[in-house]
Amino acid sequence: MSSPAFRYVFIVPWISCFLSFAQQAQADCSCLNLNTNTSYSAGLCCDLGSTTCDSSMKTAAYCIKDGQVCPRKIYYNAAGHFISASMSWRQVSGYTVEFEIISTWRYSFSWPYPISNQYTGPCGYPGIGDKVPLVGISPGSTDTDPQQAATGSVYVQLRSGEDGKNYDLVMKVESYSVEEDWISGISKVNVTYSKPYASNIAFFPPSLSNYVASVGSKSTTQPYNSVPWVATFSGCCRQYQSLNSQGTYSWPFSIQANVDLTDTLGSPRIVTLPQHWINAPLTESDTVPAVLTFCAITVTGPNGLNRSSHGTINYPSDDNQLSTFNWFVVSGPTGANFRADSSQANCATLEMPSIRSGFPQPDTSDPIAVAGPLHNSLTVGVSIGNDCNLGPCNMASAEVSLIRLPLTQRNKVPTLPSGSSSAFSCISNVLSAVRGLPVTAAAKVASYSAGGCLDWAYQYDPTAADSTGTRSTLEVRYIMALADRQTTQLTTAPGRLVYSKVATGYDNAGLLNGVRLSAPYGLQDIKIAFSSDVTDSRPLDEVPLAADQRDYSAKVGALDAQGTALAAAGYAAVAGSNFNQGAGGTIVTLYTLYWSLTPAQGTGATPTAVTGLQLVPEAEAVMVGGVPRHYGLEALGYSVLPENLLSQSGRGAVYLAVRRGSGPPIVEVRTTPPPGWSSPATPPRYAEAYVGSSRYAAAYATNAAGTASVLVYFKFSDELGVRRSLVWTPCVPPGTQMLLCASAAERAHPTPLVTPSLYQGAVQCLLTQVAAKPAPVFAQCAAYNALQAAAAAGQGTVSITAATSGCQLFSGSATDVNGVYPARMGAEVRIPLVVLNTLYRPLDLGTVAISSVSGVAGTSPPANWTGPSGAVVYSVDQLGVRHTGVLSPAGANVDNPDTSIVGGFVSWTPGPADGAWSGQICVEACAPADTCATDANGAPASTAPICSRYCVQVQVARCKWVVQAGDTLTSIAHAFKITWLQAYYLNAKVLHPDYGLSAAAFPEVAVGVRYRARWDDTPATVMERFGMARAELVRLNAEVASMGDNDAFGDRVICVLPNACDVSASAMARR
Repeated sequence: MSSPAFRYVFIVPWISCFLSFAQQAQADCSCLNLNTNTSYSAGLCCDLGSTTCDSSMKTAAYCIKDGQVCPRKIYYNAAGHFISASMSWRQVSGYTVEFEIISTWRYSFSWPYPISNQYTGPCGYPGIGDKVPLVGISPGSTDTDPQQAATGSVYVQLRSGEDGKNYDLVMKVESYSVEEDWISGISKVNVTYSKPYASNIAFFPPSLSNYVASVGSKSTTQPYNSVPWVATFSGCCRQYQSLNSQGTYSWPFSIQANVDLTDTLGSPRIVTLPQHWINAPLTESDTVPAVLTFCAITVTGPNGLNRSSHGTINYPSDDNQLSTFNWFVVSGPTGANFRADSSQANCATLEMPSIRSGFPQPDTSDPIAVAGPLHNSLTVGVSIGNDCNLGPCNMASAEVSLIRLPLTQRNKVPTLPSGSSSAFSCISNVLSAVRGLPVTAAAKVASYSAGGCLDWAYQYDPTAADSTGTRSTLEVRYIMALADRQTTQLTTAPGRLVYSKVATGYDNAGLLNGVRLSAPYGLQDIKIAFSSDVTDSRPLDEVPLAADQRDYSAKVGALDAQGTALAAAGYAAVAGSNFNQGAGGTIVTLYTLYWSLTPAQGTGATPTAVTGLQLVPEAEAVMVGGVPRHYGLEALGYSVLPENLLSQSGRGAVYLAVRRGSGPPIVEVRTTPPPGWSSPATPPRYAEAYVGSSRYAAAYATNAAGTASVLVYFKFSDELGVRRSLVWTPCVPPGTQMLLCASAAERAHPTPLVTPSLYQGAVQCLLTQVAAKPAPVFAQCAAYNALQAAAAAGQGTVSITAATSGCQLFSGSATDVNGVYPARMGAEVRIPLVVLNTLYRPLDLGTVAISSVSGVAGTSPPANWTGPSGAVVYSVDQLGVRHTGVLSPAGANVDNPDTSIVGGFVSWTPGPADGAWSGQICVEACAPADTCATDANGAPASTAPICSRYCVQVQVARCKWVVQAGDTLTSIAHAFKITWLQAYYLNAKVLHPDYGLSAAAFPEVAVGVRYRARWDDTPATVMERFGMARAELVRLNAEVASMGDNDAFGDRVICVLPNACDVSASAMARR
């Protein structure tokens, strides 16, 4: 509840006795007019109402203290300090809930002085991680700096809805921008209610219209509607007055959340950017609406939409039902409404007129205000369900700031790529604990199953220019959220926006665990190769070579083995990068690898753009275990490559440091200055400059003696269109949702402090959902082969579908038109196996097991396999090498295999005991358990492998054996457990039972006689008719093993072997 001590310490003494800390910080600042580059004396312009910073430069003057630009109003007529906020809640335990408020405020506001320590931001303002009291102000019509007030309705508080439980708030700072004058952070407050809802009201459903309850049983039998607690985050004042649809102007803000702990255990979480920029219409009478996007997920995760009570008590018929979101406008401009087709979805579309009359009008006597943007606010709410009888169900709300451009600045906002309705052009299902992959698709909502690529793109008018005539570039502002946490505003180009205490934090800082962000184009890798113009087999050459220095020659006699290998992999040599030229030593060459677009599917690669290069002087390098380190650069996100750019020249060392991140990628590396670059006689260690419209940088370093140096130039992407790929490998339960909301922002350079210098485009949101990791998917190659067989018989054509993709790459045995693989005893049948790897890259197959639905007697199969005796899985690589027990990529490149399709074969040679065998051979492909994904308690969701099965039908022919090398009738008779006389009788053309059989002359031999059973034949009658034992009949007809003696064969052909003893003499006579 409210703390008098808190108010006394932070409010009353400060107002009566002290300047704010921000005002103290400004007391000794200097003023710089950015238009004229004129500086003024200390203290003359720190207040925009000063005589020096007059109205002609109100948006072009900055206060500077200790070399830092200090916060100031970018819109001088801003009176209040509140910009935006969203509010949500979750149950902690019992009747205790945690409220989370993410809010954005004017940074140049006079924040209360901290008691325990100083603020850590620029000029004494709050910095990242600082805790700031949120206080209200009272804007007067003539105030140039509205002040906090000790009493009245201007307090910024969380009011729980229960008497006596109101709370002052402290915000932990998560991000801020001096240039754009805003600061954002998170406030959390635990509230313990006295009961799960505020009150209840009896109701009588139609089925109980005549219900009468006794006084004693009424509390347990009478149906009630529960009335939720209504909590509000409210105070004063907005930066600008709002104008709502009733024509009412308002300074105070109020954001609401409803709490009913019998219904759900948490509210929705609204995810959106704090400011929405609205393009001006063609004319002020144009009725084309502005379109805004808002999204929400439940703070309790996958089951958050399940309503326990449905807002009723003692009425179980509506309990435990899934509901939907319900979006509505709480307060906003006239005509602002959610479209009906999206008002119950996670992401909803709001339309509102963008004409001038929907916004508060500026003072017409102020030409700067009239020419500038218009400001308003919009408050939206979302509830779980829309059928609560007593107001919205459990709900959350958010207020955002609306900035509407004037007609003179129409189309300044960045737009989506031509012909696109969504910024997101690359969306994939993501599989938990799987490497990321780019998959082309187009949608705003994806069923995301864990570890994949999200790619978004914007475009900007390349003719746009800032006040210097230089074209502006883009960055993407974005927010990410899971159920239990979300970021504040982040960016792809840190500079204006601060959200980390350390430089390394600007790349992927604040992002969710497992998330990585990078440009999918530009410089992806840079390597250093060593070579020689002579082989290293000449130890008495000009430069002696130590054994540990032979890293430039991978093979004896190879002068440039490293460079040759890099060139084969797509790297290109940087001209003039031999920094030992004319000085002896090894030949040094820089090799660069660029991507012009998102990498092609199947490479298994994920974007890792290089966003910075630095050179490390020998004097600053620290050798640790023989590896160079530079702790200062490492703190900035760089890693030092181990190769010495002056290797073996006897001139010391210079090293190259590389940074990979989310900022603009490097698109060119060179060793000569770009045309127009002005180079001083002694270059600085690092310098950046614009050459024309392009941003270049130069890195310079020397050896310890200063007698040798290295100078490298590189160019950054102009990013007139911006594109980023996001790879996520979440360790969260299946069903978890993640939201990404983004907006492109124009970024002026090289003087980004000039205002107005920021225009943001429409907010686009992507909802993704984590699915359980699926098993590998088998292609249906038997069906594909059946189509081939039918086409060969003139019964149709062969077409490749999603289910048969890749089958054409692995040629095995043919099937009949029904997809059955015919087999013969003694001949190999090769069943192609193809696993379609659309979700795993690369495929991580565990055990590939062969199983059989219809088992066959025989010897034990290889370890881990069951099924037909002797069946094996194998694959053949690009070099023709056979690998048993594994699958290989199709057409595999040995160094960079495409694992989007992997395959091999089941090889089985039916033996003498397999005649007439008919059944399925089933193969299982298994991926390791998804140990990364967890259940609701944080434990691994599963430890069992994830498998899928593929089965094919095989039919082995009867009575025939395919001759093998070295076969004789005698050896065949022995294998089939018949006499040589019987074999000799069945194959009259064989000259002698002991002669070797030629496969050319005798491709197959008979081991029995085909006999069509009569309608009443059974194993017993056949054995009696032909004088055969049951074991003999089973050896020739595998299916008899599962038949009883009196089971009818039906109309089928079987293999029999009559007793041949009586015919042996006549058989010999024929020879």
